[in-house]
Amino acid sequence: KSAQMMDAKNRDSIFLQLLRSSSLFRFDDVGLKHALQSVAFVPRGGDDEGNERELARPSELFTPKSTELKDLMSEKDFPSSQFCENDVLGSLVELGLRSKISRDDMLNIAGNIATRARNCEKEKEANLLAQRSARLVEYIVTKEKELNLRRRKESVGLFSFFKLGNGDKERAEKQRQIDHKFFTLLRKIEFLPVLLESPMKDLPWCAKTFRFCAPNEVRPRRDMMLCSATKSISALNADEMQDRIFGWDNPVDAVTLGLQLVSFARMHDTV
Repeated sequence: KSAQMMDAKNRDSIFLQLLRSSSLFRFDDVGLKHALQSVAFVPRGGDDEGNERELARPSELFTPKSTELKDLMSEKDFPSSQFCENDVLGSLVELGLRSKISRDDMLNIAGNIATRARNCEKEKEANLLAQRSARLVEYIVTKEKELNLRRRKESVGLFSFFKLGNGDKERAEKQRQIDHKFFTLLRKIEFLPVLLESPMKDLPWCAKTFRFCAPNEVRPRRDMMLCSATKSISALNADEMQDRIFGWDNPVDAVTLGLQLVSFARMHDTV
């Protein structure tokens, strides 16, 4: 009988009692730990108290102890309140409860923002989504900076006195491809908050009713004079790493520049 089919109250009581038996997980050879890792028995959090909640494996959820993660994830990405008590969380961590998010998680968060934004009708909710998007971008930028720093240190430590061999070059190329795939997918998701109105007078402006766009269709504010007629402008302040992540380190293309000039000419009736 699956955990989902059990009476919710009895099910939670049984599993909570198991999790509170901290000595239980010292006996990996018994197989119980492996069984609990593979079973979806932890109710997801959320505001649907009283309703039958979706169950998840511990490794599908995140620890509520991290303020950083709570700012990025939804309530359903964490265990329900009963399973967030200290004497229970320790056992859930042993079973795989997560404290860090992967690149796939980042893509899922961005996708969730985009989905909610498309169905958002209230300005207050849109503002909260924009804040969440800004925190996600900040998180991604921070993690990419840490990753690059770690790679440089490893490169210096291992290869400063030796020429890179073919195996090292292959690993570097494989990592480059992984990075490229992540950035390419991220740039296609409509999660980035953009300016709806021009901050400058007499500037051609790409009229937008949707407050979130894919980074591929967006440029940073410093490029506003070069592309505002056809590109959305980011509402966030960009730095060098953000430019690299979103592809803004590449110059504005010639077609976009040409259309900007045409738009300026039409505005001022001059050639």
